[in-house]
Amino acid sequence: MYVQDKFLQLLDKEFGYYEAILDITEQENGKFQRERPLSEIQPLMKKKQIFIACIDEIGKELRPLKQQWKEGKDEYPAPIRDMIQEHLKNFDGLLKTILDLDKANNRMLEKRMIALKTQNRTSVKS
Repeated sequence: MYVQDKFLQLLDKEFGYYEAILDITEQENGKFQRERPLSEIQPLMKKKQIFIACIDEIGKELRPLKQQWKEGKDEYPAPIRDMIQEHLKNFDGLLKTILDLDKANNRMLEKRMIALKTQNRTSVKS
């Protein structure tokens, strides 16, 4: 297998994991918005951590390939080079979407935690 083929294959795999993370993050968001119990959200967070670990593993394999890409992308055949560039461009949009949604989820989680602390203080005083 050519280096560029392996690079594309790993990028595809990594992208699939990020799509799964986006799906899970959207599910979390829906549960936060519907004010579902944290016990329903925790399994999603754990699942997301598994995908993040998978991405970390792929990242180890991708690091040298990305370095080769940076140093010699002009040496790649034009169709492969275009595909890799398209993949990398798609990553930017996907990651931005995930980060924006994750920030919103974190804000809702913080509000939920503050509400729980306030509720616990109030019930202790009573």
